[in-house]
Amino acid sequence: MKSVNRTSNIAFVTLLLSTIAVPAHAYVDPGTGSFAIQVLIASALGALFAVKSFWSNLIASVVKVFGRKPVRAESPTPDA
Repeated sequence: MKSVNRTSNIAFVTLLLSTIAVPAHAYVDPGTGSFAIQVLIASALGALFAVKSFWSNLIASVVKVFGRKPVRAESPTPDA
């Protein structure tokens, strides 16, 4: 429990320090902006793929546990 609290505290302090705005006096070219957009799009698509994979594995597990009843096809009756 102690390590979880310490990890949470470190994550909180890191997040807090990363939100403090300090003037950088640096040049950011247009390529940096397009790279940031590319990272956001790739992250969103990766998250969607992860959710899709998780969902299909969950459904497969549920079907495996509970199973589906086989559907009986009606056999044609001979008209004699």
